[in-house]
Amino acid sequence: MQSALDQSDVDVEVIVVLNGALRPFESADDRVRVLSSDPDDRGNGARTAGIAAARAPYIALLDDDDYWHPHKLRRQLSVLRKAPAGTMLVVGCSLEERNPDGTAIRVSPRVPGAVGEVRAYLFRRDRIVGNLPQLQTSTLVFPKALGEAAPFDPALTYHQDWSWLIAAEKAGATFTQVAQPLAYREITGSGSVGGRISWDQSAEWALGNIVDDRLLGDFLLIMVLPKALRKDDLAGARAIFRLVQDHRPGLAARIHATLTYGAWRLRRLAAPRREERSGDTAGADAAASDDVAGEPTRAGIATTERAGRT
Repeated sequence: MQSALDQSDVDVEVIVVLNGALRPFESADDRVRVLSSDPDDRGNGARTAGIAAARAPYIALLDDDDYWHPHKLRRQLSVLRKAPAGTMLVVGCSLEERNPDGTAIRVSPRVPGAVGEVRAYLFRRDRIVGNLPQLQTSTLVFPKALGEAAPFDPALTYHQDWSWLIAAEKAGATFTQVAQPLAYREITGSGSVGGRISWDQSAEWALGNIVDDRLLGDFLLIMVLPKALRKDDLAGARAIFRLVQDHRPGLAARIHATLTYGAWRLRRLAAPRREERSGDTAGADAAASDDVAGEPTRAGIATTERAGRT
């Protein structure tokens, strides 16, 4: 929350939505309002409650484990205010993942810019080493009117960000990104929500939301196959390969899948030797389990008003 309050040259209204938080939350800053949402509605319920309560014309979302650069909103609002009146423009930025000591792990996307059709941007793979495309919610600023026209669906339990981006595009939104990494997240080893989604859940979502055969094939090989292999689910991997036969993944996605599967096979072949030397069992894989945590979450919503100075 503090990184939202520390935004430069922007007057902010910060709405903190407690989505089943176990501890009470208070702030002495008069720019902060605290609301509660139904824990059963998860993060999307918190976002919907915050957007409905916002008084400002623009919305910027901030998950409670993410942070903003002090100039984030000023730079994104300068782009939004140049858009023609009534335009449903969504402005993102790169997200930097950091170690607890502050050193950078990676920045995604590597080269931000114009997005075009959102599913093609997110899921099409034209190069083996990709641009790490993303439009993560803590990077976005958009008109409140768009949040009302395309509300976040509290019934969704996974792929919430992608589902909203698709819904926003259907409501008339276009997307762009500023050229700097203005949001960051500390990676502590607990794993992301995306890593807790099973391969079959992800495949089912794709079949219901991606119509284009090329995009669907790329998604299955780039996004879904690694989920099965991380669980050492060979039957799942084979099911994905059979499913891909009905679609048309590009060459880069096919090469990426071959390399991913080959690396998994090498790891599996090396595992018995490591166990012989250490006396360990397959507990190393179990330690990497990414089951959904049952602890409620807290989501923060910061809404931007007018720039404090011109």
